[in-house]
Amino acid sequence: MLQKLKELLLEHTLTLVVIPALVLFGTLLWAVFPPLFEPLWLRLEPRMLQRILGLALLAILVLLAYVLYLHHRLRNRLRVVFGIKWDRNLTAYCPGCDKPLTEYKEGRSHTGPHFSCLTCHSALGIHDDTGRALTLLEAKQRLRSN
Repeated sequence: MLQKLKELLLEHTLTLVVIPALVLFGTLLWAVFPPLFEPLWLRLEPRMLQRILGLALLAILVLLAYVLYLHHRLRNRLRVVFGIKWDRNLTAYCPGCDKPLTEYKEGRSHTGPHFSCLTCHSALGIHDDTGRALTLLEAKQRLRSN
């Protein structure tokens, strides 16, 4: 529930950032193109206009950095499929600690094919929706096809 709320907030934050960015862009235009806003321009002191312009530029830079950060987070987020987290390069991650899973065994033991997380010491099998165990190759083929 909390994870879905975080993802929803992350996705809508990009939309919420656009409106203030447009307002700041309008402020910047107002400062750069005085003939468009001549009466308002003449009422304010030059030092006040410089401060407004500086704050608008600073706010635009901060918002741009935040949008780039959110874009990076959304692009690199992990999705849960077959009980394992996967990135866009089909690298498997532990659903408990979000560390990459490196140790994979296909032995025919009672657990079937599984990953072993070296950080939290758990065995993680790859299972489809019906509960059938999948090998790593089968899981990656299905992920590529989706």
